[in-house]
Amino acid sequence: MRQVKGIRSILMMSLLIFLMTASYTNACWAYLTPEDLVTQADTIIVGVIEGKTGEVKKEGINEIGWGVQVKYYLKGTGEESHMTVATPPENISTHYDLDSGGNEVLLFLNERDGYFTPVSPQGVVPVAFANEAMEFESITSGEGLFKQINILEENNEEAYRDQLTALLKELPVRVVELEEKAAENEDPQTREFKLAYLSIPGAILAAGLWAVLKK
Repeated sequence: MRQVKGIRSILMMSLLIFLMTASYTNACWAYLTPEDLVTQADTIIVGVIEGKTGEVKKEGINEIGWGVQVKYYLKGTGEESHMTVATPPENISTHYDLDSGGNEVLLFLNERDGYFTPVSPQGVVPVAFANEAMEFESITSGEGLFKQINILEENNEEAYRDQLTALLKELPVRVVELEEKAAENEDPQTREFKLAYLSIPGAILAAGLWAVLKK
């Protein structure tokens, strides 16, 4: 009888710990509306998760680094075709895997110390790319982008997904591959002219400083 009571106590304690952990995790990650995701993120991208890259140190904590190939920018000034995204380590209650919903993702990110972190687990949205790729030149807005990708319904309620899609359709889109191709195909003489043009202010400044120093 005493043994049964002991087992019951252990089970009750385990249940209590589980509920406390779940409550703590929910408290750490506040619910975000689609508007919250768009406004709170410094950078919004569509990309492909390539896998873990190792640890990333953040405020004394070794977080998990993930390599992401960037396909499209919907928000932000970044130009990287690859970036590192960090998520909480496995030994804390707020841990989650970046690729838990698949490798093709829409990410709502903030940049910290040279790498990126999702605004919350809600900022990792699984997507599916269309089977037939569109011409990059035709994707200049979210409207065109969402003919190329779909937000998966499995992890998102239909109303939430539709509201988020409507917001993102209003944003401009930069296509990373198109920008890289433009840079590769740029005429060498044009590139040299740009470099020379950009160096003129520096030359003028240097001449002015030299004149001041001679006086």
